[in-house]
Amino acid sequence: MNAIARTCLLLVLLVAISAHATAALADAELSVSDDSIAATDRLTLNIAFTLEPGAAIKPWAAAARSALEAAGWTVLSIDQQPPAIATDSDSPGSLVHSAIVVVEPFLPGQYTIPPISASIIPPPDSTESQVDLTTPMRTIEVTSLLPEDEPARLPLPITDPAQQNQTDQDDNADAPLGSLRPVPPEPDKSNTLLLIGGAAASLAIACAAVVVGFKSARQIRSPKPTDHVRALEKLANSKSPDLAAIDRNVRTLAAKPGPEAPALLALLTDLESIRYGPDADSIPAQQRSTIAKQAAVIAKRLRKSGPAGGAQ
Repeated sequence: MNAIARTCLLLVLLVAISAHATAALADAELSVSDDSIAATDRLTLNIAFTLEPGAAIKPWAAAARSALEAAGWTVLSIDQQPPAIATDSDSPGSLVHSAIVVVEPFLPGQYTIPPISASIIPPPDSTESQVDLTTPMRTIEVTSLLPEDEPARLPLPITDPAQQNQTDQDDNADAPLGSLRPVPPEPDKSNTLLLIGGAAASLAIACAAVVVGFKSARQIRSPKPTDHVRALEKLANSKSPDLAAIDRNVRTLAAKPGPEAPALLALLTDLESIRYGPDADSIPAQQRSTIAKQAAVIAKRLRKSGPAGGAQ
């Protein structure tokens, strides 16, 4: 009996330690603008993931859009905010990755905000493994603008049924014997021909406009896609490269799976620590150049390993 009790206590301690490690690695939060909206209103969501220093987060916005659309929402926009230093975290230097999402319902009823998940990569010197963080599910009530107990008002007044039946009988009755019904005047043929001619001319003008627009659209050349590998090579040759430009190109390359994805994510972590650290305003040009050269080397390896490093 004592051996069984000790085994159960050990399992409880292991679960508690694992939960504490996950909580220390990152945290997920979801806030909504309102718990009840009208069918014509929009709902604003604030999704935030707080990461400990050195941890990285995989791209999650596309999966969030799919989950919200599957729950019946129309996603109007997902505005991902730049990483910011957490002010209320127990771990100094933690970064908050957040996004403002605007959605709207289609019909009245009860909707849910599904759990939004993101994969967190621990720091390189950590013994923890990759974890998936999930925001809590929320229920939103969408109400109709029309009260349920109010009858619909027709645009035309409803007449007395008996009076309406008598009017219909008078209209359908035969004329008295020996009298003739008035014959309506024949339509003017000149006006009919004029209408037909105007419609034909309008149709010809519309067809000509469509043909001209189609030819003009074919002449417009699509913009050339950005070669992020070449862009990183140019930044590496610059005397004082822009860290924001390096971050954009590396983030685009890291969004696609590949053998160099871990190295790119680790480089993104270093970039965020430098850009949003206490010495962000006085980063030496030599340090900027070193980071740009590291990014260029990884990007070249990515280009050799497959088509993911080419034009995006």
